[in-house]
Amino acid sequence: MVKRDIVDKAELVISFLLKLAILNIFIIDLVNGYWVGAFVAFVVFVFSLVPSLVERNYKIYLPNEFGFFTTLLLYLHYVLGEIKGYYEIYPWYDNLLHYSGSLLIGLVGFFIVYTFYYTKEVKTSPFFVVLFTFIFSLAIGTLWEIVEYSIDVFFAADMQKGLVNTMSDLLMDTLGALLASLLGYLYIKRAKGILFDRIIRRFTHLNKN
Repeated sequence: MVKRDIVDKAELVISFLLKLAILNIFIIDLVNGYWVGAFVAFVVFVFSLVPSLVERNYKIYLPNEFGFFTTLLLYLHYVLGEIKGYYEIYPWYDNLLHYSGSLLIGLVGFFIVYTFYYTKEVKTSPFFVVLFTFIFSLAIGTLWEIVEYSIDVFFAADMQKGLVNTMSDLLMDTLGALLASLLGYLYIKRAKGILFDRIIRRFTHLNKN
């Protein structure tokens, strides 16, 4: 296992506090009988646990950064964006989060397929690794839009905020996926000096077996 440094410890503490804040919203909405809010808060909380569930069920060990950034983006989206109204206050806020979220998801997809490429468990080419990264990120982004649409339909909410907003979200998802694919390709070619070099080296070390 990789020894935890001060950055890891800070990420774990912040991630825990953010999860606690989301869970607190769920409890408050549940007690007050606000079922839509409670349901959405519960879904967001479950999504924040996905990195831990992946580790436990599939034995794919992820660096702390995955859990931290996943929880952070969910908090920024749900608590600040939806509840605090940042999406209405700051027009650029929604695009920034979708772009960042798509980039993070793309990196997750890259790390997964890169493990097979790196260990030669699956014979493939750098192009396929990049393609998988792009498709994986865009697929998750599309799935999230379906989740928002379902919540709007069944609970009379307004998470999608219209067709234009949905298409803008998908465009930002596409750009984030493209950047993740580009960074992944550059890493395969150079294997050093890339922005997320620390995360990749830790990921391959944790999953070397």
